[in-house]
Amino acid sequence: WAPPHEVGRVFAAPDDAAYLMWRRPSVRCYVDTRYLFFPPELIEDCQYLPQLAPDWPERLRRVESYHTDYFLLKTDGPHGVLWQAIRPHVPDPLYRDNSVVLLRADQVAAGLAAYERQQAANP
Repeated sequence: WAPPHEVGRVFAAPDDAAYLMWRRPSVRCYVDTRYLFFPPELIEDCQYLPQLAPDWPERLRRVESYHTDYFLLKTDGPHGVLWQAIRPHVPDPLYRDNSVVLLRADQVAAGLAAYERQQAANP
């Protein structure tokens, strides 16, 4: 997958972010593989938010505070937990293959809100 010319700000795994920025230098990513240039909490967000770690709401707020436009998420494995949780609530991803899915930030927010309601209804 290669992003269109004007994608905006993307939350992605550092390796995926580095690829996106190589393919389209105008893409801005939350973090990339140059770990020394980023505060530790941002790197941790890329590790723990996709896993829906216990502090995921705080991490999501931080990601959103950077005016994130899109989320490029893994679809399976430990970093696919976020996608698996919201998948039933996001009928039309912008892009999806066997390893990643691209969503608008509003799709992630709506999917997580529906996921939280579902969790509250089924304790």
